[in-house]
Amino acid sequence: MKTVLNSYQSFPFSVIFLVDRDQTFFNRIKLESKWQIVYKPFKSERLIAAVTDIVFSDLYHQPGMTILPAMDKKRILLVEDILVNQILVKTMLKDTGIIIDVADDGKKALNMIEKNNYNLIFMDLQMPTMDGITATKIIRQKLKLKDLPIIAMTAQTMEDDRQICLQAGMNDYISKPIRNEDLHGLLHKWLFEEEKRKK
Repeated sequence: MKTVLNSYQSFPFSVIFLVDRDQTFFNRIKLESKWQIVYKPFKSERLIAAVTDIVFSDLYHQPGMTILPAMDKKRILLVEDILVNQILVKTMLKDTGIIIDVADDGKKALNMIEKNNYNLIFMDLQMPTMDGITATKIIRQKLKLKDLPIIAMTAQTMEDDRQICLQAGMNDYISKPIRNEDLHGLLHKWLFEEEKRKK
């Protein structure tokens, strides 16, 4: 194992090590992002996170993709019921300084919005308990949060579907599968440019 680790930089593939915590050798090494360590016993979320880190490691520091300092410590709510998509978005934004809360349905999102101040919401459309369209209408009409940016997350690309999102009170939309440049572009648009216009 030590021989493998000493020469891993020359390997053209990525590796995830599934190891016991008593293997203290792994506690003393630092691997590049394309190599991950997952300690046993582990939950499925940890393994998915390791895979996502590897897949998107080359996207973290792409030219032009750095979040501006004005976005540091901003707080957003990700309303999404699919675990993989939750981890994907959190992974893409891991180095931005943005605080990310997660709700897996619209009803939970409403409870969180009443308790916290968010700068932006990413809202999936199709979720159990309460869908994104219904939740958005309540945010606008009942909670009276007219200025809170809400970005629809949808696999639908038809213009009619986009119009439904906008008519419900959403400000913008991002298509699935989510691309890093689209995600960062929307954050720049609604957290930085919009803030400049208000000043």
